[in-house]
Amino acid sequence: MTTVYDILRRPIVTEKSNYQSGKLGQYVFEVAHAATKAQIKEAVETLFDVSVQRVNVLTAPPKRSRRARAMRATRRLS
Repeated sequence: MTTVYDILRRPIVTEKSNYQSGKLGQYVFEVAHAATKAQIKEAVETLFDVSVQRVNVLTAPPKRSRRARAMRATRRLS
């Protein structure tokens, strides 16, 4: 069974997320890959005692990287 701490991994702190939290009231988290919008909503409401209006999820593609010794492209999830 997953807990709310397994679903919400960490907050993401960047210039864009600071602007969104200050001006727009939106907060950015890194979440588990298998988490659904309903699970994310429930986790945020449980941890922070707020009511969530909407959940937006962005799935970023793996980053391309090269290995110096093999000189072949590999893919990794960040």
